[in-house]
Amino acid sequence: EYYTDAGRPYYDYFGAAAGPRDQGYYSYDLGAWHVVVLNSNIPIDPASAQIQWLRADLASNPTQCTVAYWHHPLFNSGNHGNHPYMRDAWHVLYEFGVDVVINGHDHNYERFASQDPDGRADPRGIREFIVGTGGGPPYPLKDIQPNSEIHNATTFGVLKFTLHPTSYDWEFIPVPGATFRDQGTGTCVDGPPSPHAPTTSGLSPTTATVGGSDLNLQVNGTYFSKDSVVQWNGVNRPTQFVNSTQLVATIPGSALNTPGTASITVVDPQGQSPSNAQEFTIAEPINDNLLANGGFEDDADNNQQPDKWWNNEYVKRHTGVVYSGTASMQHYATNNSG
Repeated sequence: EYYTDAGRPYYDYFGAAAGPRDQGYYSYDLGAWHVVVLNSNIPIDPASAQIQWLRADLASNPTQCTVAYWHHPLFNSGNHGNHPYMRDAWHVLYEFGVDVVINGHDHNYERFASQDPDGRADPRGIREFIVGTGGGPPYPLKDIQPNSEIHNATTFGVLKFTLHPTSYDWEFIPVPGATFRDQGTGTCVDGPPSPHAPTTSGLSPTTATVGGSDLNLQVNGTYFSKDSVVQWNGVNRPTQFVNSTQLVATIPGSALNTPGTASITVVDPQGQSPSNAQEFTIAEPINDNLLANGGFEDDADNNQQPDKWWNNEYVKRHTGVVYSGTASMQHYATNNSG
């Protein structure tokens, strides 16, 4: 529909049943189940109106069993591949314990084991189905994704769900004459999954100079959430959630006034223990005033490094730059003063 005037024929035909015009996201109840409909053709990042609506909708409809459906799948072994921009929606769905996601887009059938938004198998995660088997030419399978339990790219058919108060049955029904089938039963998640403790893997940058200005510190790791907080020596710092593997914290210049190291950890709002720590170095600046009392002997052993520092233990302690073998001390220190 979005190939035709931003979906206008769709909104004209279905009217109020398609949700607010030009939004296309809405929800309803079906028996004991809450059903969420999202629109993957419009913004769906953490700052979008759609994500904010999704969070509010799930918070106000705390049913045990919830299913969500939209067009573009996050995980997909078919020709189009994964759609990472849907991960933000998955994070919210996972946070609220949603059970099933149904997608289309690729013209094949695929069922995944329950998993978290980063593609890790998780029995309390979300089970995804891709059902693009309604009549368009089949697309070939391309890269089989982790946790894909069954996939078929040759059979037309429909997927039937039977929704029970605490469980669901699925059955893929092929067109007459086809033999591929898939069926099974799943149990609804009893509340949101227990949060994983965050872990850190690195920082960018890893160093700063004493007296520097405010710093945006990128923290890399896993199991970050929108409520994760970066700590600097145990003190919470303003934190921006980028995605489940990256946070950006604002470090004030006042925290950079003393040379040494700082311990960087991440905590979440669920009371988990802090993550493992990363070390951030605050170094004293090197400037041309040091040159008056410093120098080096020639590189007698030809190892491309000064053989002996003269009177300048500061430079010796605080630089690890390889000497060129030909430059003067003035040239060496000036070009490496940052």
